[in-house]
Amino acid sequence: MSGTSDLLVEGRCGTCGLDVGSMKPPDAVLAVRSLPRRWGGLLTAVGDDEDLDNVLARRPEDGSWSALEHACGVVLALRL
Repeated sequence: MSGTSDLLVEGRCGTCGLDVGSMKPPDAVLAVRSLPRRWGGLLTAVGDDEDLDNVLARRPEDGSWSALEHACGVVLALRL
């Protein structure tokens, strides 16, 4: 993630589905509480021969954000 200039502050993210524009404070609380469940599969799918840092930083073939970039983007969006 190059910086906050790429941060989605309105509308729904086409990749992760986060809809920041319609979020109210209670929605943000629910979103944060759901993150471990939503992202847990990625973390448990890491093989013994894989480096977790590389898996989290790896971008999909379509060039969309990596899991790490999504996590940072969500943190920034929820802080706004």
